Amino acid sequence: MLRLIDYLAGIIEDLLFWIVKAFSYFLAGVIIVGLPLCGLAALLEWISSAFFKHTISFKESGDSIKVSAFSFLWKLLHFYIF
Repeated sequence: MLRLIDYLAGIIEDLLFWIVKAFSYFLAGVIIVGLPLCGLAALLEWISSAFFKHTISFKESGDSIKVSAFSFLWKLLHFYIF
């Protein structure tokens, strides 16, 4: 009986260790990849608002729509990636 309880305690310990390790890897990935990527996105947004004031005008269902060139290219890129 003691061996069974010891075995179950080992399973629970391994499971909790795996959960903590997986969360640590996720958190490290967010810190290493997510934060610099967020900073890069903010930098590109600032650059686009400061330097890309050009607009593209095109017709869609009879209405003229004006968007910035950078916004248009960004949405086009997101369309092809996602």
